[in-house]
Amino acid sequence: MKTLKLTTLFVILAMLMSVAAYAESCAETCAQACTEMGSGDIKVMGESRYRIQMDGAGPYFYDFDSDTNPTWFSQLRTRVGIKAAVADNMGVFAQFQDSRFIGAVNDFGIDPVLDMHQGYMWYKPCEKSWLKLGRFEMSLHNERLVGVSNWSMYGRSFDGAMFGRQFGENMKATFWATKDYESFNQYTVIDDTDGTDTAGDDMFYGINFSFLNKGVDVFAMMNKSYGNIFTPGVFYDENYMTFGAYSERTFAESFDYNAMFAMQTGTVDFGATEVDISGMLLNAEIGYTMGNGFRLAGLVDYTTGDDGTTNDKWEGFHNLYYTSHSFNGAMDLVNADDLDEGLMDIGLKAHYPVNDSWSVMGEFHSFATVEEYAADKTALGTEIDLSGKYVDGGFAWRTGLSMFSPSEDRVGPNADSQNWLYTQATMSF
Repeated sequence: MKTLKLTTLFVILAMLMSVAAYAESCAETCAQACTEMGSGDIKVMGESRYRIQMDGAGPYFYDFDSDTNPTWFSQLRTRVGIKAAVADNMGVFAQFQDSRFIGAVNDFGIDPVLDMHQGYMWYKPCEKSWLKLGRFEMSLHNERLVGVSNWSMYGRSFDGAMFGRQFGENMKATFWATKDYESFNQYTVIDDTDGTDTAGDDMFYGINFSFLNKGVDVFAMMNKSYGNIFTPGVFYDENYMTFGAYSERTFAESFDYNAMFAMQTGTVDFGATEVDISGMLLNAEIGYTMGNGFRLAGLVDYTTGDDGTTNDKWEGFHNLYYTSHSFNGAMDLVNADDLDEGLMDIGLKAHYPVNDSWSVMGEFHSFATVEEYAADKTALGTEIDLSGKYVDGGFAWRTGLSMFSPSEDRVGPNADSQNWLYTQATMSF
């Protein structure tokens, strides 16, 4: 019943937004300036990225033992996109991507992947509206909940539909409905008092309203998924909503901030039992920029963890599709979704533009869980990230060095700090 109510409410909100989007006149034609392309135009774009990386005992694996030799490897990611305008206000976009470890296909167990990273139709009926249908990237707010995860070899894209509409000068609305998994009704989910249910598709819906003059977004997102647990043949039905607000502004000329607050509510239905979902996120960064361009910022990233004493409730926050590399350290050793106990990340960031081409960056993170992972133990460790970047037109080169010092409580009394190094060149056209 709770699932039905949540689904019905979300559908009603989506319908109201869709109707409201056209309540205001959209009679203005979409001139060529709307897309910067005219009918029949074809534009080709691309990117090639080569990265050499030093990890711990293996790719993305660390044993925190200084006697273990580090692993060196290189990665290549190539993207080529084609945008074709059928008319001044409509067309198609296709982007193909090849991702591979150089010279170590079998050793790593990861074959080269060639796929369509993006492929969608786009349509702009007027200056104020747009529509995407197909596979596309989706970057929302600061990517703390939904992002493209561009640092990774593969990135992230979504399959479905996305619609946007601007109202006047100061408000925009965006709605999306995407599918994470097509079930084809392949299995039975649960056998409860209502009878046997059939698995549906895993879906991700969302509505976002941007108030441009206030620098504030309010949003509501819904996830519906099915899956199996450890007992063969036993499945669950999961539904939860994430709603909250995001704000990003610059004030007093030198100060800036971006902040997000989000809550989650929903249920996981196992048939005989039901677990209530209740989680919270707080993410904030406040920065100050000096006259020479040097920026110093403080940040906090907090997500609630599950209280193991409440079996009928899940208090941990699901981080959806966030770009973890941008928030919880460059080494990606701490991922909020991997911690049932939640995460508290307190850090400092610094950025200095040496000149038009060069810039240097540094970050410090202190990690801890919110709930205890053992008696009176929450500390995870600290991380220091140092990097430099050079940009010359379509060419960019970046290199960085990081060090993670784990907590003895988490890893053990004999744990050593772990180092991470990379250098990366990107050519875009």
